[in-house]
Parts: sequence; structure tokens; C-alpha cells
Amino acid sequence: MSLSGWDDAKSLSMVIKPAIISKDIVDFVLCVQIGISTQDGYDSSYVFDELGYSESKKIAITYGDGNTENECLVEVASWNKALKYAVLWVKVPLISSTKTTYIKLYYDRSHSDNPNIYYTADVGTHTVWDIDYKGVWHFEYTPIIDSTGINDTAVIYGSVLPKLSKVGKALRFVANGDRIDFGASTEINLTSMFTVELFINLSAGISIFKKGTQYYIQDTTNLMSGFINSGSVVQNVYSGKDISAAGWVYLVWLFDASSGGINTELMFLNSTTVGLLNPPIQPSSQHLYIGDSANSIRGDVCELRISDSMRDANWLKAQEDNFNDALLTVMQYEVSGVVTVLGIPKSLKVCLYNRNSGKLVSTSISDQNGVYYLAALTTEEHNVIGFEDNHYNHVIISKVIPRLKK
Repeated sequence: MSLSGWDDAKSLSMVIKPAIISKDIVDFVLCVQIGISTQDGYDSSYVFDELGYSESKKIAITYGDGNTENECLVEVASWNKALKYAVLWVKVPLISSTKTTYIKLYYDRSHSDNPNIYYTADVGTHTVWDIDYKGVWHFEYTPIIDSTGINDTAVIYGSVLPKLSKVGKALRFVANGDRIDFGASTEINLTSMFTVELFINLSAGISIFKKGTQYYIQDTTNLMSGFINSGSVVQNVYSGKDISAAGWVYLVWLFDASSGGINTELMFLNSTTVGLLNPPIQPSSQHLYIGDSANSIRGDVCELRISDSMRDANWLKAQEDNFNDALLTVMQYEVSGVVTVLGIPKSLKVCLYNRNSGKLVSTSISDQNGVYYLAALTTEEHNVIGFEDNHYNHVIISKVIPRLKK
């Protein structure tokens, strides 16, 4: 089974196993990384050998249940041929909690540009992100553009520096005055309900994320705290643990002051709730920042998202797993055969090469019966070559199509 118009031999198959999904997830934005050691630890850099520098729209990504395939909308946040690395954000309409969800990446330089693939600056990129998102910022390139198309281009101040992170590039904050101004659109002037998502590697500093004094997150005496302005007083509504030495963390703040009640959380930090006196939050035209002119964060940030809804805990846990490379598993393929010399089975070193790039994929030693198994990544045609005593031997030279490993 393959997507119409695309060659299954030029594809990379992945799965999301239902065991890690507690209930079905709708319209999930999935991060798919391509590179030397990215998704599930596999080397998928051969995709760049096929596509080159500027052919990032000659791809397609599908999802399905193993019997059907449906094409997804994709945002290309990063495409770096020199480093052989890419970050793709993929809108998956359904991830099942009862059946395996199959994700497949097709790549073919001879294919026409795919209209379902968007760069961050493209007009249609907002369709990848659901309508609850009121701001999505990747820090891959400057200027920093909101993928939802709602907010103005962010402005960087100070000595903020680019660096690599777990998901594409991050920005490093090193001094007071380092900050990013995301503007003050009415869409992020949220007063009753929101979800803030930050991918962060904090080393020091106080001011992390702030919408002026309207709502903000800061490190207070080594504890993550969420603050809101309810009118008469700025209140600490939530306190969590210190993450200044925790490495990369998926930090989530959930807030709900609807119907006069309160439900507020900093997710994945073993936190405890602090009572809120007077919800909701007061409206404000103050700008949204990461960092500050004083007491700024020291550390790295690679992703910021704001929604005007309370994201489901199952949905957020899947995002954390995706960020930590624990959601997608690359499907494994293999080549097998029997080595014989003059009709006699022989133990021999056998090597598998990608036919197009010439890159060594895997090696094995055939057993006493001549049987060998070689691991492959895709169904693309490969060359199998035999070596004896580390010298080229013409006994095995064959072209094979790897098959799915059982």
C-alpha cells in the first residue's frame, strides 16, 4: 500500500503504538525529525541524498491504520542540507489508543512540489495548527514568525544566541536584557482559560515567560511559579519544583477560571496548587516576552505555544513523549539470504549498501549454514555485497528490496 503518485520504495515508515496512548487524540501536531541520529535514534539522512538542498516540498507524510493511508498537512520548520537535518510538524487527524497508527514519509526529487507542504512563512501554514492555538513560535530562523499567522513577527533584543536543541534550533539567553518580544495581539490577551507550552533548558534567572503582569511564569526561590493579575493584586496561583538543573523540560501551564472556579497547573513538575482568590485575569495590552530587561532567564528555549483552551492531559503527555523522542518508532526492515561458495554454505562477512547513495547501512556474519540477516531502514532497493577475510569477493553481489521485519 502506498500513497497515489508516490513510490513506496522511497519512503520511511514509523508507528505510534497504542500502548502509550490512553485515549484517542484528534488533530495532534506531531514532530518528525530527519537526520543522522534523530527519530528513534535512526539515521535517516539518506533522505537528503535523494532530495538535496531545496527540494523540501517534494515530500508527503501520511497516517493510517495499516489498511488505509491519508495525507497530512505539514509545516517544514527547518530544512538543512549541509547538516542533513530537518524538523517537520505534521497534523495527524487521529492517533488511536486501540490500534497502531502508521506514519509514512515519502520523498522523491522527481515529484512535483506538494501543495500540502508549507514553509513557516507560507500563507497556509496556519492550517497545520488547530484553531485553539493563538500563537506558535519555533526558533529555527530569524525573524521568528508565528506559524498561526495571528501575531506580528517577534523582535529579539540583547545577545540572544542560536544553538542546537532536542527539537531543531533553540535560542540561548545569557545576560539581563536578553529577551524576545512577541507583541500584544488581542488573541493572546487571555483572561479566563489558556495553555502555555514551553520547551526549555533553564540554568538560572528569574523572568522566564511574561505577558507583562497579566500572566507570567518565573523562578521564585528556585521554584517555578505561575502568576496572574486578578485586578487588585498579582497572585501566585501555582508553585512547582526547581528545574534549573533538569536539562530540557516540557513546561506546561494550564489555567481555567471559567464559571467562577479555578483549575490551574504546571504540568510534569510534581507541583502543588496555591489557591486563587479573585479570578478571572484582568485584560491587558502589555506585550508578551520570553526573558526580561532585568533578572532575565539564563538558558535555552526552542518552542513556545499558547492556546485559548485547556489542553487534555493525554494530549500533553503525547507532546512530551514526542519532544523526548518516545512517541514515534521507526519500522525496521531487513534483508536475508544464504551464502554459498561452490554450493557449500559459508560463514562470511556480508554488507548492505544503499543503492542510490552507496552508504553502508549494516553488516552481518552469516552463520555456519550460510544464513544472514541485515537491518535496513526503508524498502528502497539496496545492494548486498559479500566480503571474505576483509577482501572483496564476488560470491555475493545482488540487488534486493528489504522487507518489513516481523
